[in-house]
Amino acid sequence: MVIALQKWSPTEQHSCTFLSPGEKDRFAQLRSSFARAEFVAARTALYHAGLALGCDASASDINYDKTSGKPYFDPFEGSFNFSIAHTLGLACCVASLEHQVGCDCERWDRSIYAEALAFFFKRRFATDREYLIEWTRLEAFLKLRGQRLIDRIDERGRLIPSASREVEEMHISQVTFNLNRKFVVSYCTDSSKAPY
Repeated sequence: MVIALQKWSPTEQHSCTFLSPGEKDRFAQLRSSFARAEFVAARTALYHAGLALGCDASASDINYDKTSGKPYFDPFEGSFNFSIAHTLGLACCVASLEHQVGCDCERWDRSIYAEALAFFFKRRFATDREYLIEWTRLEAFLKLRGQRLIDRIDERGRLIPSASREVEEMHISQVTFNLNRKFVVSYCTDSSKAPY
């Protein structure tokens, strides 16, 4: 398993020479400099993660699961499993040849509403940083499972208890780290399941 990180800014020009024809078409449809920079940063992280695994993803188009939105490559291309996340200034990709993976990232300075998150998680955390860690861990887990957050919330807008229990009961390895004191990054892998 590898993780690749890519810094980005909406004011910088970004090269996309390594994109597949389908990904170049997607890029061409993006109008805002913000969306274009974010797109190229995520694809750059994916490209470098693939190279670290010995795979060249430049000829591969990304497909998306119709229900969850989980990205994947065509299984007939014999590629790798991956998850992409981005926040203002950073894109990350975690990838594996053998296992399903998930990742998420956030800025430490992101504005949060502690009361709403305490209600959502059904518990209070000591600091805003702890909320952000728990949020990125949850998002990484949901991406790993190919699930949508909306499907893991009850009618009152609270996280279904089984969601956090699943992480503990399954063979899920989760890692969270502080990147340059600017970002929190969480990723996970499920070593109990074979890839798609």
